[in-house]
Amino acid sequence: MASMRDIKRRKESVQSTGQITKAMKLVSSVKLQKAKVCRGIKALL
Repeated sequence: MASMRDIKRRKESVQSTGQITKAMKLVSSVKLQKAKVCRGIKALL
């Protein structure tokens, strides 16, 4: 059975991965919005 320290370390690792994933989703959504705006501007030209 895992020790309390191992469980705590695993919990922190999962939370850290979740934060990174959330940040990556945020960045990708911003990039997508920028691409949509640029595409819209090019369509007008």
